[in-house]
Amino acid sequence: MSLLSEVYKLFGTGVGNIVDGFNMINIDGKAVYIDGVTRILEIGSLKIRVSTKKHIIDIEGEGLYLMQSIQDSVAIAGNIVSITKS
Repeated sequence: MSLLSEVYKLFGTGVGNIVDGFNMINIDGKAVYIDGVTRILEIGSLKIRVSTKKHIIDIEGEGLYLMQSIQDSVAIAGNIVSITKS
């Protein structure tokens, strides 16, 4: 059972973004948790790039750092300005 499964159960929002193969929680622009990451592609203080099964996700901001990476989940903190999926 993942953290996101528990969050979705708590707030009653279903199972998340299963179609895209990942789940994400943005915490007030100060942190982001992504479940379903297959690879970390780039780590920098201005940009962190990760891949999922179907997408590349770019997290941009200032003072970014990888807080935690466990199996297929990552936690990123800093001043997050944008999150884009391609």
